[in-house]
Amino acid sequence: MHSTLGDKRLKCFLTAVESGSIRAAADELLLEPSMVSRQIMQLEAELGVTLLERRGRGVFPTPSGEVVMEHCRDRWGLEHNLREKLNDLSGLRRGELRIAISEGFLDEFIERVLSPFSASYPDVVINIILQTASEVVRMVATDEAHLGVTLHAQRDNRVRILADCPHPIFAIVSPRHALSNCRSPLSLADFAKYPLVLAPVGSGLRSLADSAAFVERVEMEPRFVVNSVRALKAITAANNAVTFLPKISLQQELDQGDLFALSSSNAVLQSACAQVLVRRGRTYSSALSALVKVISESRYFSEGSL
Repeated sequence: MHSTLGDKRLKCFLTAVESGSIRAAADELLLEPSMVSRQIMQLEAELGVTLLERRGRGVFPTPSGEVVMEHCRDRWGLEHNLREKLNDLSGLRRGELRIAISEGFLDEFIERVLSPFSASYPDVVINIILQTASEVVRMVATDEAHLGVTLHAQRDNRVRILADCPHPIFAIVSPRHALSNCRSPLSLADFAKYPLVLAPVGSGLRSLADSAAFVERVEMEPRFVVNSVRALKAITAANNAVTFLPKISLQQELDQGDLFALSSSNAVLQSACAQVLVRRGRTYSSALSALVKVISESRYFSEGSL
């Protein structure tokens, strides 16, 4: 490659891969689908390789496409780090922080961490992205997020746990539920007798529920599958159903008596933790360093390797 690859062509390619289709990429980039296709074809011609494989209406990267994806992320990550370092040298308390977080921890994280941080760094733009646990890990690993906060993060050698905090998972029922008066810990088999409201595959909540069911050899077939904590609570409150959440996700409903939290005897659910994640080897900007300090001082997470 003797010429510099154009940002527009690379952006069209990467967006198509990440969004899963040419049309979705066009919508995100505010371009015509034909323009996105043309840019990708020109990039393929310039590099002399095929970058995308089409399956049905979707697109997937070829092995060559995987290499170019990594190049795109490395290139834009280096440029972002350059701007951050220049800001640091200039003594500027500004920049952008991208935080991928699971919905159930958002309110508490905003109150205990982001609000005090933002008061001290008003010129730092905080971009909050709500994602499942698997997506939080992926975004941190690929530098799409500076920091991740989620429950029961899957292991990834590219990511390290910066801090963690115990958040046992409870079975959640309405006050009218037959189990609502139980005070001793119950087994998953007790809960599985009732309609279950579970988070989707890929979420930390679902991963914990599936692991817990595997340990107890219990079938956990959901009646409802919902990718929203708010919807999990609403469906559970309106039905004779059971869902599984940490108390932090429904403190207001518990305080008001709208929902009850029942203890489980399952060791997997009892040992659940929320985690703060960063990419292994990441260079901290002054803004990210300051955010990590606020996390440590908040005592919301244990200090771990902070």
